[in-house]
Amino acid sequence: MADAIAPAAAGLTVRDLDHLSYPEKIRHWMREDAWNPGGIQLRFKNPAIDGFQAVMDRGHVTFQTLLVGRPCFGILTAFLRYKDETKFVKGRGIQPASRCGTCKLRAHCERVVRNRIWASPVLKAAYNEWLLAEGPASFAMAGWRGSSAHRSWGQLCRVAFETVFTSVNDSAVVEQYRRMDEAAQATDRLRKQRSRERRRRAGILDAGHLFDIQVGAACRMDDLVEAITDDSAPKYLRQLPVKSLIEMMEVWVCREFLAAGMSKVTAPAIARLIERWNWQNDSTTVAALSTRVSKDLARIERFEKMPWMGWVLLPRFDPRAETSWALATLCDTPLSFRSTG
Repeated sequence: MADAIAPAAAGLTVRDLDHLSYPEKIRHWMREDAWNPGGIQLRFKNPAIDGFQAVMDRGHVTFQTLLVGRPCFGILTAFLRYKDETKFVKGRGIQPASRCGTCKLRAHCERVVRNRIWASPVLKAAYNEWLLAEGPASFAMAGWRGSSAHRSWGQLCRVAFETVFTSVNDSAVVEQYRRMDEAAQATDRLRKQRSRERRRRAGILDAGHLFDIQVGAACRMDDLVEAITDDSAPKYLRQLPVKSLIEMMEVWVCREFLAAGMSKVTAPAIARLIERWNWQNDSTTVAALSTRVSKDLARIERFEKMPWMGWVLLPRFDPRAETSWALATLCDTPLSFRSTG
């Protein structure tokens, strides 16, 4: 029987149905709960599209106006099963009871379905046999299950499942969802960025702020290490050991973190951060560490003003532009700063 080969559909969404293959859509609309799988009422789009077109070639749709959110379009089992479904409404009489009855693209859908039926002799023969067994009217008959009409419907469904047609709209729909996802993600990133900026101005920081600063430091560390190996680099830079550069950039991270939180940037404050985050240092006291931090702060300011490769050796940090998702592809070998605990 037709229902015997229908798949479980609990939890399906309209988007899920849009991504199904043609045979999978044929099989889905063989179900009696196709419009509300698992008891969840699905909300299908019902657009009125001016100038809608669907160009056919032996059952295949070779050109079609983009149609998203209407996965039932052109599906034999959906149209034949529900196109004539009605119900009695008190005071209004017999009224359409299916989505097909109110669909604004019904005429186009019917043309696609009939083109597909006529494109396959086997499919047309199964369709004619179903019509002889009362066809659409049989769905409302008492004792439909087990009847000859039920059996002919099952045979028509099997033939429709095995007779595969293609549509250019299927791949276009997948691409449209991808673009919609990208747009939604970009909007969400912008929303989060604005929210974080408002919180930053209020002096409220989260782990993401520190991570962005660390990623920015890693990119700058890449450039500094590369510059050391360049003979045209300032001698002052080339004389610095890599260990000193790492310590300097850790001070840079602390400076930007304090500035982002609207805290006063001082050498002792940075020294306390380094100790709180358990970053390694060779100083025996906070005072000694503060002295080293002061030297690093002076070095940072010097590098921020030192011309290099058409810019400066150490660009200043821009919290509005330098987010980790944007910087991730800019660093060849990001420096892994020590955990802040």
